[in-house]
Amino acid sequence: MIPQLNLKYCVVGMMMMNGVVYAVLMVQLLAWTSGAVVVASGKCIESERQALLSLKRGFNATDDDWLSSWGDGDHQKECCNWEGVKCSNHTGHVVMLDLHADDYTLRSIISPSLSELYHLKYLDLSGNSFTLTTSIPPFIGSLTILTHLDLSFCSFAGKIPPQLGNLLFLEYVDLRANHFEDPQQIPSQFSNLSHLVYLDLSFNYLVGGFPLQVTNMSSLTYLDLSHNELNGTMPPQLGNLLSLEHLDLSANAFTGTIPSQFKNISPLQYLDLDSWDNTMSVSSDLQWLPELSILSYLSLGRVNLSGASNWQQQVSSLSHLQYLDLNGCNLVDSMPTSSLASPANFSTSLSYVDISYNSLRDASFIFPWLMNSTRSLVTLRMNHNGLTGTIPETLWDKLSSLEELNIANNELKGQIPLSLFHSCNLAYLDLSNNNLTGEFHEYIREYSRCAQKPLRILDMGWNEITGMVPDLSQLQSLEQLRLGNNRLNGSIHEGIGQLSNLNELSLGNNFLTGLITEAHFSRLSNLDTLDLSHNALAFNVSVDWIPPFNLTIIYLASCKLGPNFPTWLHTQTKIEYLDISCAGISSTVPNWFWEPLPHMFYFNISHNRFRGKIEDPNLPAIEYRLSIDLSFNLFEGPIPAFLSTASHIFLSNNRFSIANPLLCANSTESMGFMDLSNNNLRGELSDCWRGFELLVVLDLSNNQFYGNMPKSLGSLRNIQSIHFEGNDFSGKIPSSLHNCTQLQVFDVAGNKLSGAIPSWIGDNIPKLLVLSLHSNHFHGNIPLSMCNLANNEFKGQILVSLFHSCNLANLDLSNNKLTGEFHEYIGEFSRCAHKPLQILDLGRNEITGMMPDLSHLSSLQELHLDNNRLNGTIHEGIGQLSNLFALSLGNNLFHGLISEAHFSRLSNLHSLDLSHNALVFNLSAKWVPPFNLIFVNLASCNLGFNFPRWLQTQVNIEQLDISQAQISSVVPNWFWEGFSTIWDLNLSHNQFRGKIEGQIPANNLEIQTIDLSFNLFEGPIQAFLSTASLLFLSNNGFSTINPLLCANSSKDTRLMDLSNNYLGGELPDCWMDFEFLVILDLSDNHFYGKMPRSLGSLKHVQSIHFGGNNFSGEIPSSLNNCTKLLVFDAAYNQLSGIIPSWIGDNIPKLLVLNLYSNKFHGSIPLSICNLHELRVLDLSLNILSGNIPTCISDLSAMATLANSNATIAHDYYYTGLYSTSDHIIGSEHVFVKVYNDSTSLIWKGKMSTYRSILGLLRSIDFSSNRLTGEIPTKMMSLIGLVSLNLSRNLFSGHIPPTIGQLKSIDFLDLSRNHLSGRIPSQLAQIDRLSVLDLSYNALSGEIPLGTQLQTRDASAYAGNPKLCGPPLNKTCTIHGHQISEHDADGDDEQFVSEGFYIAMAVGFVMAFWGVCFSLILKKSWRDAYFKLLSDVYDKIYVFTVIRVAKLKRIRSQV
Repeated sequence: MIPQLNLKYCVVGMMMMNGVVYAVLMVQLLAWTSGAVVVASGKCIESERQALLSLKRGFNATDDDWLSSWGDGDHQKECCNWEGVKCSNHTGHVVMLDLHADDYTLRSIISPSLSELYHLKYLDLSGNSFTLTTSIPPFIGSLTILTHLDLSFCSFAGKIPPQLGNLLFLEYVDLRANHFEDPQQIPSQFSNLSHLVYLDLSFNYLVGGFPLQVTNMSSLTYLDLSHNELNGTMPPQLGNLLSLEHLDLSANAFTGTIPSQFKNISPLQYLDLDSWDNTMSVSSDLQWLPELSILSYLSLGRVNLSGASNWQQQVSSLSHLQYLDLNGCNLVDSMPTSSLASPANFSTSLSYVDISYNSLRDASFIFPWLMNSTRSLVTLRMNHNGLTGTIPETLWDKLSSLEELNIANNELKGQIPLSLFHSCNLAYLDLSNNNLTGEFHEYIREYSRCAQKPLRILDMGWNEITGMVPDLSQLQSLEQLRLGNNRLNGSIHEGIGQLSNLNELSLGNNFLTGLITEAHFSRLSNLDTLDLSHNALAFNVSVDWIPPFNLTIIYLASCKLGPNFPTWLHTQTKIEYLDISCAGISSTVPNWFWEPLPHMFYFNISHNRFRGKIEDPNLPAIEYRLSIDLSFNLFEGPIPAFLSTASHIFLSNNRFSIANPLLCANSTESMGFMDLSNNNLRGELSDCWRGFELLVVLDLSNNQFYGNMPKSLGSLRNIQSIHFEGNDFSGKIPSSLHNCTQLQVFDVAGNKLSGAIPSWIGDNIPKLLVLSLHSNHFHGNIPLSMCNLANNEFKGQILVSLFHSCNLANLDLSNNKLTGEFHEYIGEFSRCAHKPLQILDLGRNEITGMMPDLSHLSSLQELHLDNNRLNGTIHEGIGQLSNLFALSLGNNLFHGLISEAHFSRLSNLHSLDLSHNALVFNLSAKWVPPFNLIFVNLASCNLGFNFPRWLQTQVNIEQLDISQAQISSVVPNWFWEGFSTIWDLNLSHNQFRGKIEGQIPANNLEIQTIDLSFNLFEGPIQAFLSTASLLFLSNNGFSTINPLLCANSSKDTRLMDLSNNYLGGELPDCWMDFEFLVILDLSDNHFYGKMPRSLGSLKHVQSIHFGGNNFSGEIPSSLNNCTKLLVFDAAYNQLSGIIPSWIGDNIPKLLVLNLYSNKFHGSIPLSICNLHELRVLDLSLNILSGNIPTCISDLSAMATLANSNATIAHDYYYTGLYSTSDHIIGSEHVFVKVYNDSTSLIWKGKMSTYRSILGLLRSIDFSSNRLTGEIPTKMMSLIGLVSLNLSRNLFSGHIPPTIGQLKSIDFLDLSRNHLSGRIPSQLAQIDRLSVLDLSYNALSGEIPLGTQLQTRDASAYAGNPKLCGPPLNKTCTIHGHQISEHDADGDDEQFVSEGFYIAMAVGFVMAFWGVCFSLILKKSWRDAYFKLLSDVYDKIYVFTVIRVAKLKRIRSQV
């Protein structure tokens, strides 16, 4: 069997066969099983016996047992008793021949004598590989009464013979898994096989479009054309196969959409249309799916279902579904769980779900759908979606049958539920590549309670999991354990060595410590992959140890394996990837160690102390693209030739002395990267570069090469970087280098090159970014061609030569885009005997590398490396810089422990920034630092569970940031009592709890910023906090506000955020002194009563958030003094009265007005129209009545397309201190801060908070009121509107026909009103409209044509009984006749068309000249006509004169 035919083709396929196929197979199976002997009552016919013997001779079987019953012996005369033969009980003719093989068994030919078995009905030769019969013999077409033909797995080539179309009685055909000639199509004669029930042509090389002859086989119940190369669209005629139960078209090259006619195949139980590639050339909206009511197997992998907006509802309607595969289908979150079909309608036997590799985002949506729909799941795959949110605590309670769960490569966060490990059926669990947390040993403790532990694969890598590696010996079924890239600590329990089935162990990049002994591997005989890298582990194994395993992948970087070479590696003969860098080995390398190289992909033994020569072993050629890294060791002597076959070679920082064996080898054509820098290579550089055609990077710097550069360097056509600096090259730069047109970096500094600088550098090498020619003997003028290098951005790597200057005292390269390895620069500078460097600022670049030992930079005063990409641990040598004043390493990728040794001699340190790294402070509780800091920023560092006591010694702190420091204790009183020096305090995002207490000297405070948000503080808000300019106290448990607001201290507060607390009671009327307040947020608390009048004293306020409280009464009129107000949000309260007119009259700059969910009544004030800058207006869920003011069109910000900033920002000023990045500490400065405002709105049925795009939002929401009248036509001029919600009111009349002007509208809800008339056709022209709801009105007529309207769910038009047309099931009719598509649009503009104006013009011309010509040609008519005009004129004249005379008399009498 070929590998692709997995279990689902063998088991599930058989399960799906029904009716005729099942009956046919069962009859045949009962009649004859493999190896069974059936005795016919009739005697064997001699001619047929001879034909069978001829057939056997053709087979030329090499296995003696096969067909041993066939022969000429006396006991073999009765051929009806032969193996695999069945004769008719009545005639004695051979009717059945079953010679199938269970695997690929070699046979020679199929003898033509087979055609002499004229009465044969059943022929099965499957699994026999015929070496001399290369194609299906055409004579099989002469077996005219054949009903069963199985030639699968026979390795036939050639073409399918058309003669098979002669077998008119065929019911079963299986030709799968052959090697038919490419291109191969199904013969047209197959259309004759009208009785065919079963057809399998899978795993062949069939090409062309779908064979339409198959669609005429009306009896077909099983069709498998999978794993071919069929292309084009799937024909709609497939819907004619009304008996089909099994359809597999997977792994072809179909395009287009899945035909809707699939809905006609109601018996279908098995459907596989998996594309098996990533082209997604087939798509569907799944509208046909609910009609397949008994479908049990559905696989649509990599079918583009981005248009299936209701995919979950459609899937949920399949009540018999057992297998669901929708991986890689571009699925998105569709609709709320509550909108889906009842769980009672969903399949109770669904056991397999794969929805991986999609764009599902909301975990709180997808998990409940599965949990509420089925409890029989065995396999669930949702990996690679980008899911956000948390894993539900009750997941395992609802899906207790799960054996496989894969939710890897998402964005899930929060704690992994312990209940996940309560399932004793779990065999495969992959949670990798998320942001999940939890204690690993606790999960193992929970799982250990199971009597049976079938867990085979456990992958929790790339998360933030903590805890220890406990005893895992009870997990005897475990095969793969991946816990790399977490935060595990402690030692590894030896019980892991008892996992005899383990083949992969990955614990790299954690904080594990301790010894690794032979006991850790004692029974790991199946181990193939071992990764313990980047932990503080030390191997303690005997020299004679022979491991029980033979590894393929070994990653032990940064583990201590030395000082002696680990001899146990000699037993590892299958290694493909090896990394033992930074392993503390300081010995020679034995010759046997190089033997696995030809079969390897990656070989890294760098950063050790390997010494001695590398003897050139007699090795075969390297098979793969191998990367070899021997850098930073003590190797010496010649570089051996066998290394030349590698693709990447790193040999820098050794003591190699001769390069010729490497360079002049004959096997260098695959090399792409060569670094031989910093060795003792000497002599003239060999002219052997013609074979390095793929070389991209060449670094020979800092060696002892001399003489001329070889001309053959010009053959490096793909070279991008050449480093020859620090040698003794002389002569001119070879002109052949002008061929190196891809060159970006050319560094030949520090040589003895001479002559003029070549002009071709500017003419021929336009991509050059770095040109370093310093310290040579060039003369003459700088060539004008250098001007061709203008208009570039000279960024990239910082030149190492910059650190060759031993006089450098101040180096500032900050705020660039420079790159490079920091430890390399320090390594260069360390060569100087005298190091005067005082200030080093490389901050805000893209520098990588590690933090090496800096203890030799004794003059250093300021070190700024913040906002780079430095990684690894921070070397303790930094603690020896006794002159260091400022240390800024924030916003890098550092990890590891920070101990007291890092600060041991930093007595002058005033500024410390280690923020936003994965650093863990490991300090004793009684530690007294040698310094007294002014600036402290340790945000995101792990400072431990308890409050850091060493801060008590820091009496001069002015700026302190220990946010996100994982502290979960109370704040000691001494901290608040020593508060007087602090200007800027940030304790946010911790777990601080309890009340703020202590003797706090409020009158002496000059604090500017206090951020205590996202903690667990409770009790009253202390009065001393009122002196802060910026006060962030949100998301705590504070309960009383009075001490803060009514304190007597001077109030300079600019920003006050007290949202999301437990503050209650009436809001104190103490706002008179907060005259500088700009931002006020009291939302989501428990305030009640009236808003205090003193709020009107906030003359500078720009943003007020009172939403989510219980305020009542009217909005105080004093707020009309707040003329600078931009955002006013009082949603979710009990406010009443009318909406004040002064809002529009006195607050002209208002951008956001949110009064959602209150009790306002009356009409919408006309003054609202004066808010020309208003962008968000939400008056929903009130009791408003009357009409929408027609002046609503005056909201000019909504009448233009959004071109403003994405945010609504407020500027506020405060006095503070420079941070360390400015190198000035302790000096006052006026800062401008920016606050990005937010508001919460109901968007698409869900409450959402908008901050980052609030400035772009244009929204009006009048829903759930009592507004009446018509929707103003002028409202349609608000072309910038993104959202318009007028639902649940009493609007009447027509939808304005100009609604199509709202080109930016994304959300439109006019539902539940009394709107009538037709739906305007312009509505179909709004291409951005994603949500439309016109339901429950009195609309009539046909829904206008257009994908924007007709592809929506019918619920958008529900409750309009007079509506018709798609997507409604109601067809539009006129006088009993169906309306054509051209008549569907009933708008008046269809009548007044171009033809109308032409007909009107023609009619006017004909009537005019018809009258005129009649008068001209007939004199009597002309005389009568003019007499009539004269009489009419006389009568009018007499009438007018009499009336005028009467009026004059009346006036004279008056």
